[in-house]
Amino acid sequence: MKKIIFFLIVGILILGSVSGYFFTRYYLTHEGAPVTVEIPKGTPPKQIAEILKSKGVIKSTLVFRAWVKMSGADKILRSGTFELN
Repeated sequence: MKKIIFFLIVGILILGSVSGYFFTRYYLTHEGAPVTVEIPKGTPPKQIAEILKSKGVIKSTLVFRAWVKMSGADKILRSGTFELN
């Protein structure tokens, strides 16, 4: 019984890791030429997500905003001009 629970937990962890990898790879990546993005001072994360999507840097504003919130990056987002690829 303990072996079954162990393998079930390991299987869930592996599935979660693989799913997370492909999820972030698909929704939070940009492939192509570098893109210059300007983020004005005081821009909230929701608008930053919209700017990044309009420039083709991200594919989903919802996923970006969720990732920013969960990772704590909403506290360290900065304004400025960035070259992203």
